[in-house]
Amino acid sequence: MAKSGARALAFVDDFRARCAAAFARECAELEESRARDRGLPASRLAPWELAYRAERLRRARYDFDEEELRPYLPMDRVAQGLERAVRKLEGGSSAAHDAAEAILTTDRVPKLAARAFYAGDRRYVVGGIAKGSGMIAPNLATMLAFTATDAPMSLEELQRELAAASDETFNMISVDGDMSTNDAVYAFAPHGAGSAPDGFGAALRAVTRDLALAMVRDGEGATKTLAVEVSGAETTAQARAIARAIINSNLVKTALFGEDPNWGRIVAAAGSARAGLDPHAWSLALNGKAWVDRGALEILSEAEAHRELEGASVCVGLDLGIGDAAATGWGCDLSRDYVRINASYRT
Repeated sequence: MAKSGARALAFVDDFRARCAAAFARECAELEESRARDRGLPASRLAPWELAYRAERLRRARYDFDEEELRPYLPMDRVAQGLERAVRKLEGGSSAAHDAAEAILTTDRVPKLAARAFYAGDRRYVVGGIAKGSGMIAPNLATMLAFTATDAPMSLEELQRELAAASDETFNMISVDGDMSTNDAVYAFAPHGAGSAPDGFGAALRAVTRDLALAMVRDGEGATKTLAVEVSGAETTAQARAIARAIINSNLVKTALFGEDPNWGRIVAAAGSARAGLDPHAWSLALNGKAWVDRGALEILSEAEAHRELEGASVCVGLDLGIGDAAATGWGCDLSRDYVRINASYRT
């Protein structure tokens, strides 16, 4: 600590004096470099020119291919190291819990899931771990998920099953409607010649659904979870688009936090998806109870709807009334704690 303003100013003055000569020399070099490029007398650089001119001068002085200096990992040694590491891996639920805990960031709890299924008389297992608490929106987000099974199948089959499971689960959740570049979902399986054993797809979807819902429940600052069940759609794509619009709506999220039965926010969010909502055909349900009928006729009173919103888990059903397709999205509320966490948290 400087302890006094005088000492702080003295330090700044001393630092400036020590740097002044080098600064003036470097500025002169940059000004001369620009003058040579333009064929004009040297003149003072504008502040916004410094970075550009410094890079031009660096390239002129040190003209080389950076790729030639880039250090590459010796892959043979990396592969040998991975093989040794694999032999030291532990198994069992305790090891899975340790792995799930090791990848946490702002998460409050580790996230694990597993399912067993039978194909004939053979028992198989699907397991998974994940992390994710904030910046969670449809199309993944700041999340990592790792799933594995002992069921053999081809690479193409595993990719197809994982994509289908992700579309129904990881791509149908939202904590705050924000995404980042740091996301991935992995699946590991023994190599096989063809299709997955019967029952694998359902088991994988159950695992990814459990992990996805765990992320929603552990959302930054979340106090309530919201399931949005869209039915009566013309297509699955339409149902998913509308479910995503609702779970991503900040107005819906804040109403959920405040236990405000403002169904207009839900319908407005559904309409914002521009997916073909018929304003005369929809109806709403709240926790399985008829809430608003076609024609915007309220069935539940405001007091009754408010009581339904007091629980930690809320389910809204939106029947579009125009088809047979359906989809479900999951989200959470947007609380004061979410603002507090993200106002102070930085990587």
